[in-house]
Amino acid sequence: MTPAVVVLLVLAALTWPGRATPGDRTWSAAGLRRVRRRDGLGLEEAAALAELLAMGLRSGGAPARVVEVVAPDAPDAAQVLLDELGRELAAGRTGEQTWVRWAGEHPALAPCASAWRLSQRCGVPLAPALEQAACSARAALSARRRLDAASAGARATMGLLTLLPVVGLLAGLALGVSPAALLGSPAALVSLATGVVLTVLGWATSRAVLRRATRPRSA
Repeated sequence: MTPAVVVLLVLAALTWPGRATPGDRTWSAAGLRRVRRRDGLGLEEAAALAELLAMGLRSGGAPARVVEVVAPDAPDAAQVLLDELGRELAAGRTGEQTWVRWAGEHPALAPCASAWRLSQRCGVPLAPALEQAACSARAALSARRRLDAASAGARATMGLLTLLPVVGLLAGLALGVSPAALLGSPAALVSLATGVVLTVLGWATSRAVLRRATRPRSA
């Protein structure tokens, strides 16, 4: 395989439209702006945690006891949070500091932190507030999935068009036409360089258009 083909393969791999897994993404306070994260504590985990806490509080348990009871069933990514929250509540504090700190590092927890803070400062029942936080997280997660589904076709097309030149070279090689015969002249090398530049620019432009099309719009 010639160096030119290797370069094309590397460029295709680098420009392949990446997709994050659901656990790697959280959303901003608007609930729609996607943010890449690798901590595993995203909207789905935040909703599950809020639902568990609300369920325990609905049964009449005190917050400190509820945190202890729901910990085994909570998402793995929330275990450290529950440990810290349990210690803070056991020490007679409100737990607000733990929520604020974690929400600053994990934006998906912001509705839960707001619900907890509102309950502590204004006397709002904590269980309904956490249930509303869970509903908010579920709604944002559903919106994100709809955006992913709507943009899946465009992303697949971007990847296909990025790889087409490489596929053409490999098809020629399979038919007995060596890459050296195709790229052995200065004009061919200039065409190759131009094609690579245009491919990268086209991919970047497509990503920008797709990002703008899926950007949340203010009401």
